[in-house]
Amino acid sequence: MRVVYEFKASWKSFFGETVETTVRDTAVGIQSRGTLVMPVDDVGITVLDDLGRPVAGPEVLLEELS
Repeated sequence: MRVVYEFKASWKSFFGETVETTVRDTAVGIQSRGTLVMPVDDVGITVLDDLGRPVAGPEVLLEELS
């Protein structure tokens, strides 16, 4: 008998938008994924210095994970 699990995850952004994803797989299949990717349109990033103050004009690079 093959047991299939349903794993649901959701994330609500600061802007009030919710992203959800669902995975249906065996326990081994879910574990082998390692990560669960959810598409997010808006991301807010604040860069802070060692004293916790915002840094003006930082260069931030985002990279797609493959």
